[in-house]
Amino acid sequence: MDRMLARIDCMKLVRLWAAGGSCAVLALAAAGAAAAGDGGPAAAAGNRASAAADVRALLGLALLPPGAARLPGEPAGAGTIDNEQPNEQTPDLVDAHSWWRVALAPGAVVAYVKAHPPRGSSSSGNGYGSSRPPGSGSSTVTSSYLTFTFPARPGVLDSRTLIVKTTAIAAGVTAVRVDAEDIWDVPRAASERIPAGVHEVDVTRALPGKPPSVSVHVAQASKVAAIVKLLDGLAVVQPGALACPMIPAGAPTVTFTFRSKLGGAVLARASQLALAMEAATPCDPLTLRIGGHQQTPLLAGSGFLTAVGKLLGRRLAASPSP
Repeated sequence: MDRMLARIDCMKLVRLWAAGGSCAVLALAAAGAAAAGDGGPAAAAGNRASAAADVRALLGLALLPPGAARLPGEPAGAGTIDNEQPNEQTPDLVDAHSWWRVALAPGAVVAYVKAHPPRGSSSSGNGYGSSRPPGSGSSTVTSSYLTFTFPARPGVLDSRTLIVKTTAIAAGVTAVRVDAEDIWDVPRAASERIPAGVHEVDVTRALPGKPPSVSVHVAQASKVAAIVKLLDGLAVVQPGALACPMIPAGAPTVTFTFRSKLGGAVLARASQLALAMEAATPCDPLTLRIGGHQQTPLLAGSGFLTAVGKLLGRRLAASPSP
């Protein structure tokens, strides 16, 4: 059985503290993120089209050894690399690939590609596949890959990656599959922003089952507008799946209640756990309800707490980790 071992770009991993060292897999069925624009189906379709065009362009940037021959499809014996792996598990991924034949051993091909990275890219990982025949005490490398990343295009393309995979198909002959993979953003829809008519924001910070340690009624128009603007500027969680830690019980929750007037109707409500996170991830989203309906979770809620805390002169975010 083949198995793939890899060293992956740490920026694509979630590095979080966990209670008891346990992790869970968080499946995200959310719309994508981009705070700019009105969002909606047309913007999402435009971003997907941009990804489809971009992956075709990225394929042309791969540099293979002189004499590499383009093939119309998978050559015999290249089944171990006939896939889109490695990639991120998200429905917003677009892949394009090409096949090549090189009259060199795999190691020589890999060395050449390492020495000639695609223009505008940075090396982001490498790995190999291996098999262990029944009864054998050792494994044999059957394939390898290199990954290169390109700058994202905020609000349009979340990630842009080129993958070069190799496997031997004859003595001194290597098959190469080059994959270009983009993950596109689905912009946050205008309907998922705080509605007009908010004139008061009630802010509380409380431990589960305890009275609030912070309770503020914000009615000053400039501060109300600033809080709304900060929240509307957050990006929504993208679709996909990732490993998340067990979130420790007992963390305080900060809740924002948006009202039409002092003590008036609730137009929206947002909540964020006050956790000391190293970076904004889908593992600690800010939840949002508008008109009683759950919206797509939002990213960077911890940063939102810090900004609003400074605005109000109150501590809302968690204390930094020691």
